[in-house]
Amino acid sequence: MEITLETYYDKWHPDLTEFRKTLCIELGAENELSTLTNKQLHNQFKNNKFAEEIYKFSNGKWNQMQFDAIECIKIDGKIVGISGSAVNKNSVRILMHRYSLLSARTVANTYTWHENGIIDRHHNYAKLLNKKAIYFTIYEHNKTLKLFSDYLKQRKTNKRKPMLGKFDFFAVPILFNHVLQTVFYYKLDKSYNFTIGDIT
Repeated sequence: MEITLETYYDKWHPDLTEFRKTLCIELGAENELSTLTNKQLHNQFKNNKFAEEIYKFSNGKWNQMQFDAIECIKIDGKIVGISGSAVNKNSVRILMHRYSLLSARTVANTYTWHENGIIDRHHNYAKLLNKKAIYFTIYEHNKTLKLFSDYLKQRKTNKRKPMLGKFDFFAVPILFNHVLQTVFYYKLDKSYNFTIGDIT
């Protein structure tokens, strides 16, 4: 098994389309990459607990996403996990649409926080662009995400995961994309005053 990491700059690249197709099939949507609205998809898959993920990777929602780069984890040449980023004036939003296929989640998740993994690649991308900070948001709409957010807030460190524990966060969730989300940020420029105004 060969594991590699690669950056894509075209969200419509065939490799990424294939990943989204595989994701939808895996979640029981039978290759549902239609342009249905969020409401329509939720009605169609109302008994599917993955309805939100199916919507996120449908063509309609994917078309709305403004990615500047997408970091990908690949196994034997096929994408099994992604994490997008978007460049703002002084910062870079990271971990956008982060998702790993269920069939490869254990392997893919290992390469998110570990040294030279996804987080490090996002960090290096922002540094290359001379940005002052990177940040991500967590919409705590299920138990797993709530637990993960709470864990990050403890700021525990791990030698194998250099960036873990280094992200500050706003104590109060902010309204972002019409829902309350917790914001985690890391300042590349320690003197920079990262504020809500940096979040777009």
